[in-house]
Amino acid sequence: MMNDFHRQIEEFLSAASSKVYITGFPPMDESSAEALTREQLQLAFFGDPPVRLFHYYSDCETEASGKAVNHSRDALRTGTVHLSSPGAFNDPFECTVPVDIERLKLEAIRQCASIIGMAPIESDTLDKAAAEFLGRQCSPDDCRPINSADENMKASVSLFRLSMENSALERNGVVEAADVMAAARAVADSAIPSFDQFRIFCFTQSPLNPTMWAHYANGHRGFCVEYDRSAATIEAFTRLDAAQKRLVTSIYPVIYGLPRPDCTSIVEGGLFRSIDSNTFDDYIKQSICRKALHWGLEEEWRLILYKGDELIGDNDLVSFLPVKAVYAGALMDEEKSLPELRRICEDSEIDLYRMIPGSQTFELRPQLVFSAEG
Repeated sequence: MMNDFHRQIEEFLSAASSKVYITGFPPMDESSAEALTREQLQLAFFGDPPVRLFHYYSDCETEASGKAVNHSRDALRTGTVHLSSPGAFNDPFECTVPVDIERLKLEAIRQCASIIGMAPIESDTLDKAAAEFLGRQCSPDDCRPINSADENMKASVSLFRLSMENSALERNGVVEAADVMAAARAVADSAIPSFDQFRIFCFTQSPLNPTMWAHYANGHRGFCVEYDRSAATIEAFTRLDAAQKRLVTSIYPVIYGLPRPDCTSIVEGGLFRSIDSNTFDDYIKQSICRKALHWGLEEEWRLILYKGDELIGDNDLVSFLPVKAVYAGALMDEEKSLPELRRICEDSEIDLYRMIPGSQTFELRPQLVFSAEG
């Protein structure tokens, strides 16, 4: 029988099912979230009170070129952050594009027919649309774009034609409806973006989250870094150089909810066309920065850059905002790890705190270990 706590959770999830929760915004419905512009999401970072940025580090050593390397401490010493490919994330829902693939294939057939000058495909099911297309189009060689300067459109139509041709090879090039559907699938798959072209670094808003300490900081044995954003404010923005401006305006809030957004319409728009800035905005809102409600306690922000961005150096490292303070985990080794971390903070004149578990509650509180001010 369900206990009272479980009942309250079920009630909360039921009430939350129609809401979207965006870090830095009040709860809103899905349509309001979809209406937010890229600029509004970026400006949330400059809200009042200013967002505090933290990142939890594992403080673990790994083998590299035959020697032990601690990437966490290297990042602290060099003032860099390491951006990851979405494929390296630990959530199978991360940066994926939920679509109705059958609907996409149907639209691919319709759009291809229109581009090459056919009469509109009227059928509203995939098999019938493929048969209708086949009845008007006998040879893959005839499937070419007409009067188009759009290179992406030409490439997509060429993919359609070649896929149809390859699918029919076993029948000596005799095209059947199944070959048309295979061609439509190839175009649909090619239109669903791969986010490996992006690099991402994740922040949270607090150093006091026990779950984050357990999950990302090696079971409270690592440390948490607070980044100094005193120069990254609206008031000081004009004094930043061009690289710094682009860096801080590439930080977006994460959007949490229970239902996954349907990205089919977004992908449909790019089946035979290049992705424009509005479509990119949609992907930020609906996929790159979209997570399940269950992750909401992370209060996450994301730095998002293209893989080849000039801000990204070797090994996907980016020089970021200065470090303001370091928080050592409650279970960090006091004999070796903590003294070494203190030396790094002393050399760099960074405040160091140690997280102390509460005696009366399950809360953590920071206790000053070293002050840069003396």
